[in-house]
Amino acid sequence: MQYNIGELLLHYDLYQEALNAYMEAEHFFSQSLKNAEEKQTKCLSAVGSMFLILKEPDSTLLYFHKALDFARKIEDNDLQSHLLQNISIAYREKKEYAKSEVSLRQSYQKDNDTLGEARYYLNFADLYSLMEKIDSATIYMNKLKQNMDMLDDDYFKASAYNVLADWERANKNYEEAFQYQEERMTVLVKIMDKNKDQSVYQVQKKYDYAKFQNHHNQTLLARQKLIILLLTFLLFSCIIAVILFRKTIHQKNKLLKMEQTWQTLNETAIDIEKLKANSIESQHTQREALLWKFDVLQKSSALNHEMQSSS
Repeated sequence: MQYNIGELLLHYDLYQEALNAYMEAEHFFSQSLKNAEEKQTKCLSAVGSMFLILKEPDSTLLYFHKALDFARKIEDNDLQSHLLQNISIAYREKKEYAKSEVSLRQSYQKDNDTLGEARYYLNFADLYSLMEKIDSATIYMNKLKQNMDMLDDDYFKASAYNVLADWERANKNYEEAFQYQEERMTVLVKIMDKNKDQSVYQVQKKYDYAKFQNHHNQTLLARQKLIILLLTFLLFSCIIAVILFRKTIHQKNKLLKMEQTWQTLNETAIDIEKLKANSIESQHTQREALLWKFDVLQKSSALNHEMQSSS
């Protein structure tokens, strides 16, 4: 993941951030129990390339050589060739042309891709021009001219045409220099059109994603509204149920009190009947009977009042 993040950051020219991601990826691979030398090599090579872009040649060479050691360990000639070519470029940036030539020749010897020979012709021609070895530079310039059709990388083509134009202009072959410059401009226009199409495609992708995200948000919002409505309905239902339950309990309590009152009156009436049935009744008993009667009347009045208030 860190390596892929580095690739993405590199795509947007965020070189320092890409460098950090590549170094993090190499750190993780170094802790892997599996054979990760090839992946470590690619990570170290990427780190070196970032330092090369950031114009730090010493760090560039340090990481390229580390990667080269891993590539030799796993005996991967393609990686070795690629790294030696990068090392040659780094030495050329430091103006150490002799070391650059040695590394470039070693890279060429290990490269089995015949389609990539034009790249070596360009690098040799450019290097010998800097070293002021005109005869050697001329040989490789002519080889480059003969193999231009083998190039399929537009960026490399543009660079090759620029080198050829400068070479012919330096040799006062102005007509050929102008022709190579026109070829270079044609390739640059092609690159610009490709980048334009890619930009339009990226904008369309961003629009489609924004549209999808908006639809997703609207769907989510509708679901949330529905859930809120359901929760509100359940809340009101619970409140109504609680109110009805409390009212039912209150009515039951009232009925229970009325039943207790009726039971008391019934027991009082039975007691009075017993007193009346007694043939020998003293004055004291009569007075108690009057008190019982008064009590009955009082409770009866209270019962009527309670029944009226509950109705």
